[in-house]
Amino acid sequence: RSLHFLETRGFTEVMRFFDNVLDMADFDADAWAARAPAPAGVRIVSYADLSAELGEDAARDAYYRGYLAARADVPRAAPATPVSPEDFRQRLASPRFLPRGTLLAVTPGGAVAALSELEQEDDQRGRLNTGLTGTHRDWRRRGLALALKVAALRVARDLGAREVWTGNATKIGR
Repeated sequence: RSLHFLETRGFTEVMRFFDNVLDMADFDADAWAARAPAPAGVRIVSYADLSAELGEDAARDAYYRGYLAARADVPRAAPATPVSPEDFRQRLASPRFLPRGTLLAVTPGGAVAALSELEQEDDQRGRLNTGLTGTHRDWRRRGLALALKVAALRVARDLGAREVWTGNATKIGR
């Protein structure tokens, strides 16, 4: 009724947002891991592990490039706000950022083809939020997002999360 009320007054729905909550007690991460392997040659690593392997600057740069590519197609009602390298560094300095909970699909050439982020919820113990999960256009339809989501949920389990929340958006029309 609310949507009808607004539509009769000239408003148009352009986006719909919704949350999904996974109770970790109901999720068998190990069973899902067997059903969601990464494609041959692609490794799934945490940002923490990639930083230890390549050094902080190289890992951050690879993550930044992968982040920009993945967020290019996020549904939105207006053009995306640019994210500068400095803006990105500030995201990584946030207390919500979990280096171990940021999973990256890294190609044999070292590029980040896809990513899935877990974030610490400021005021709720036992709850983690999913930030961006996305895949570079050239790597879509190969199972990377599912493999990353399952890997992230295994990390959430290991961190003792009771719930993992994720928000989704659907662009309507236009």
